[in-house]
Amino acid sequence: MPPQEMGDENGEITEGMTDEAKDKSVAATEALNDGELQKAVDLFTGTIKLNPCLAIPYAKRASVFIKLQKPNAVI
Repeated sequence: MPPQEMGDENGEITEGMTDEAKDKSVAATEALNDGELQKAVDLFTGTIKLNPCLAIPYAKRASVFIKLQKPNAVI
């Protein structure tokens, strides 16, 4: 499995990016609650790409990969 997208941790994060990341995180959590696991992964990845300095989206994406039985994707 290829490495997961992480975003640029040294890049500038604007207020708009922070707001969009929050929206994606909420949508990802809703997808997870609805059992749409791949959609949740994609949305958490989008959150991470927008604001790679937040730890929680990484942890939540990892938990979804575990549910998808893809533990190597977490590493």
